[in-house]
Amino acid sequence: MVKGEYKLKTIILGPPGTGKTTTLLDLVEEFLRAGTDIKKIGYFSFTRKASYEAESRAEEKFKIDKDEIPYFRTLHSLAFRMLGIKKERVMKSQDYREFGLKCGIPIKSAWHNETDGVFNSDNEYLRIINKARVKEIPVLEEYDKNRHSIDIERDLLYLLDQELRKYKKEKGLIDYDDMLERFIEQDVSPSFDVLFIDEAQDLSPLQWRMVRALWAKANKTYIAGDDDQAIFKWAG
Repeated sequence: MVKGEYKLKTIILGPPGTGKTTTLLDLVEEFLRAGTDIKKIGYFSFTRKASYEAESRAEEKFKIDKDEIPYFRTLHSLAFRMLGIKKERVMKSQDYREFGLKCGIPIKSAWHNETDGVFNSDNEYLRIINKARVKEIPVLEEYDKNRHSIDIERDLLYLLDQELRKYKKEKGLIDYDDMLERFIEQDVSPSFDVLFIDEAQDLSPLQWRMVRALWAKANKTYIAGDDDQAIFKWAG
């Protein structure tokens, strides 16, 4: 495992099985022993599975109830919490199906996976729209980069992107990407004495922007990951 430090940010790199998460939790323990309040420690990861693992290991190792660990969670979960969003305001499959009927395009399924925030849909227009958003590039730029491998209409893609934005606004709904954007725009990040980011190799450009908003309010930041383990190339 290799560590590199620049100012108050420490990067921890290592292939599978080298103990990156264990290293982070050892650091959490060091800060707790030094008197850092657990509520001033942020530990965020790409997937719910990893955040739950860190939370459960922290509970067992430090003998702390999970209710006392509010900031061991995924980035999407943090945005949801800090923005005070109600579940009924989040776009669901039925909302996407209604949108499809309104626009005359077939949509059988569309949803953001609560486990990792990844968008899934049987409709290629929606997949391209979401891909462009997480990569933070214009939707037509994403289309042009992949025009030889996708079978959709360029002009219709642009119109659907605009219509989806209007639909959500009219219905008072938001999706997972909206959550991250609003978190950043409204500057609602908590202030942390120490911030930990696990599974950094799988963060999209949009998620990285949220991470930067977090570490801007953290006294010290640790980022762990391994580019060789990245599994979401589509996210940039």
